[in-house]
Amino acid sequence: MKIVYLYDQTTGEYQGEYEAQESPLAPDEFITPTYSTDVAPFAIPNGKYLKWSNNTWVATDDNRGIWYKPNGEIVDVNNVLQPIPNSWSRTAPEKQYTLAEKFDQVRVALQAAIDVKANTLGFTSGNALILYVGFVNPFQPLAQQFASWEVSVWVEALQYKDEVIAGTQPIVTPAEAVAMMPNYPL
Repeated sequence: MKIVYLYDQTTGEYQGEYEAQESPLAPDEFITPTYSTDVAPFAIPNGKYLKWSNNTWVATDDNRGIWYKPNGEIVDVNNVLQPIPNSWSRTAPEKQYTLAEKFDQVRVALQAAIDVKANTLGFTSGNALILYVGFVNPFQPLAQQFASWEVSVWVEALQYKDEVIAGTQPIVTPAEAVAMMPNYPL
């Protein structure tokens, strides 16, 4: 029995072991595939592949897998010979949000914080609590207080938004916007 090591004709990439067959016409001689060698490969380092080149195994960068272009487009590289431009990255680029998207994220966070406050007062949302403002009922005073507070949140948020648009204030994260909300009256 004789083990040889296969490699790809085009890329030279190691393809595994092969048990060569003894020649029926010449004992002690083995029939081996054209693209094989008796030289045993070494362990493949992380991020590399083994390549047969100039009668030796060479550890070569393995660029197969997912790559990201600067615009976020995904490229699935499955050929070890495909060149990788320097501008591509293994890490997805961070999404760049438009100012309108950032404003919407802040709006959603503020509304969620308002709803959480209403929930602590026993209501499912700020809108559910405010429904009690318009008619005489036991919850009307609480609803009026809550509505006044919610209005102050949105007035301040819109003023801040105008300042961001004017360039006099930086855009804030949703968490920062929630932290800037006026305190709920006790």
